[in-house]
Amino acid sequence: MAINIKVLVGQLAYLFLFFTLPLFIAALLFLLGTASLLGSGLGLLIVLIFAGMIAVRAVLEERTLQQELQGYDAYMAQVKYRLIPLV
Repeated sequence: MAINIKVLVGQLAYLFLFFTLPLFIAALLFLLGTASLLGSGLGLLIVLIFAGMIAVRAVLEERTLQQELQGYDAYMAQVKYRLIPLV
């Protein structure tokens, strides 16, 4: 059991090399995929609302981390993307 947990943690840590907030990306992809699979126009509208909320949350969270977590500025300088690649 411990080996599987270590592998999972290593895989998750790999995402942090490219994105500062990979769990927010996963949430957006999940919401978008669910609305698309259900074929719901209303669902896609709700995804846009949640995407805006997640973007605001991401900015607030990064601001807090910069203020309260030593070394987070250097980490942000090394990581290319916040939420969306090439944006």
